[in-house]
Amino acid sequence: MPEKKKVRLTPVDIKNAKFKTVLIGGLKKSDVEAFLEKVAHDYNEVLKENKDLENMLTQMRVKALEADEIKTDYEKLKDKNLILEGEVEALRKENQELRNKISEQEDLIEALKLENAEKDAIISELKKQLEEKKDNQIPAEIIEIARKTALQIKQKAVEEVEKAFQNFPEPLKVKIKPIIEKVKKELIS
Repeated sequence: MPEKKKVRLTPVDIKNAKFKTVLIGGLKKSDVEAFLEKVAHDYNEVLKENKDLENMLTQMRVKALEADEIKTDYEKLKDKNLILEGEVEALRKENQELRNKISEQEDLIEALKLENAEKDAIISELKKQLEEKKDNQIPAEIIEIARKTALQIKQKAVEEVEKAFQNFPEPLKVKIKPIIEKVKKELIS
């Protein structure tokens, strides 16, 4: 059975309260009315304070809910931040690895350039010798052999460059492909 809501006295009920008077041993009417007036006034103040406290409590509950939402959002952001920090660290490591590989490949390219320069010097010397021998009327066979030898040396150098290029990681291949093409072109010319 539903519980009946108790009806509370209001300040007006207190003010308007009437009492029967008795001649013997009764209370002084003005004192009772003054007391009831004071009780009604104080009771009214208590009701106002209670209402204010209820309003404050409601506001505090709303603020507590907002604070909980902010805390939840903060925790989510904190978790995302940890994830992002991990991703950033992984990217830093990957970047450093790529820089190391680029450095290694640049060193390899420099070594190949030096080797190519040495081979060019050999080829140049062979050409010079061939020219000298040609002036001495050496048969065309020697010249052809020297030309073929020079071509084989260049082709071998191109193969070494292409072989080295195949070992590069994919992102690095894109960056240094123009350099490799230039080196190959220099070797072939």
